[in-house]
Amino acid sequence: MALESIKEFQGSLKNRTKKDIEKIQQSLLKYGFSMPFFIWNNSGNNYCLDGHGRYKALSNLQKKGYDLPQFPVVFVKAKNEIEAKKKLLLINSHYGNITQRGLEDFISVENIDFDIMNVTISKEALAKAFQDDGDINEKAVTFPVIIAMNNDEYKNIKSLKEKLKIKTDEKLIQELIRKAIHND
Repeated sequence: MALESIKEFQGSLKNRTKKDIEKIQQSLLKYGFSMPFFIWNNSGNNYCLDGHGRYKALSNLQKKGYDLPQFPVVFVKAKNEIEAKKKLLLINSHYGNITQRGLEDFISVENIDFDIMNVTISKEALAKAFQDDGDINEKAVTFPVIIAMNNDEYKNIKSLKEKLKIKTDEKLIQELIRKAIHND
């Protein structure tokens, strides 16, 4: 389907910054378009249920002069707008968290030059992370899984963890946050 045939559907459900869209553009240029758009067709209108970030990034690339092909789509059935919105929310649901150990088991960390995953932790979430006794409430905050930009940084982080006798990135980040808060 041509990009022009797709209409946005989620409105302001997700907030994406200009920087977010630029990152998606860079990913599309580097890796190509790999995942189809999920589309709900309603009275001849093709509403995007999944792929809004890619849609915006591709629209920007098109404005910059890139020729865009037709894109793969998967049609999702919904009897009305309410059901389509419920399905959009289901598509965006996350029923689990990636852990550092799980990620390391999944990929060969030593052989991949991976991009940093940006995670924002709100002040409220950070406050909930610390219990009254000053210890971290590990269930309150999900920390970034990867903090290395490349293999050299990963090796430096690994060395720091060994020096501090810390086994996971999550624990290292907790320690760094604790030190920053207490100005140690």
